[in-house]
Amino acid sequence: MKSFQKDRRITTRKPATVLSVSKGNVNNITGALGHSQVCTRWVPRSLADCHETVRKDACSDFLPCYEAGGESFSSQIVTENETRNHHYQPQTKRQSTEWHYPTLILRRILSLPLQQ
Repeated sequence: MKSFQKDRRITTRKPATVLSVSKGNVNNITGALGHSQVCTRWVPRSLADCHETVRKDACSDFLPCYEAGGESFSSQIVTENETRNHHYQPQTKRQSTEWHYPTLILRRILSLPLQQ
């Protein structure tokens, strides 16, 4: 299960192949260890050029108002779907999947000496 520690975006297929067991057995093992697989639901997608232009124009319009009104102006802005551009932009939901571990088990695993 060290492969899960090295790569949090690993799928169950790779350890199943390496260990010569079924993916169901890998799921049972990871479940017994308290590992859970989570997906990011709000994955940013690349904006089309027209949407980037609209966003830039809106920001340009808001800037003078913000400079004049400060924080009182920003509290009046209502947003619906905020989009942030991150360095990592996965194309599918599966690419954003990560493994999460219970803190106690992770501390035990990290405190174990590495076996060569």
